[in-house]
Amino acid sequence: MELTVVEIVFAVALLAAGIATGILIARRGESGRRRALEDELAHERAERTRYQEAVAQHFGKTSDLFRDLTSQYSALYTHLAEGARDLCADLPSLGQGFTEAPRLIVRETPVVEPEPVPPVDDGTDRVP
Repeated sequence: MELTVVEIVFAVALLAAGIATGILIARRGESGRRRALEDELAHERAERTRYQEAVAQHFGKTSDLFRDLTSQYSALYTHLAEGARDLCADLPSLGQGFTEAPRLIVRETPVVEPEPVPPVDDGTDRVP
């Protein structure tokens, strides 16, 4: 059985059509998957941005509340100091020492890292 030139050309054309169809189907599936991944990425980025804004808002409010608390504490201290000075003027130990509002003293404490403990080989295979 010999193949004619027409049959060979027809077989090559069918092979080329099959390859082209396969490439088109693969690209279509690939673009759908790519689109799904891009949508998921956009959603995750939007979610991360929303979370970052929520964190920034939370810490902003925390800062405002601490500022208000500090102001209230200072007002309370001043009120108590004035009361002690006015009401306890005849008692030297109580009336002194309340001459000004407290100042915040911040001391930097050095961070001390614990020294690593080397593993001990006691001949067993157990995990410490």
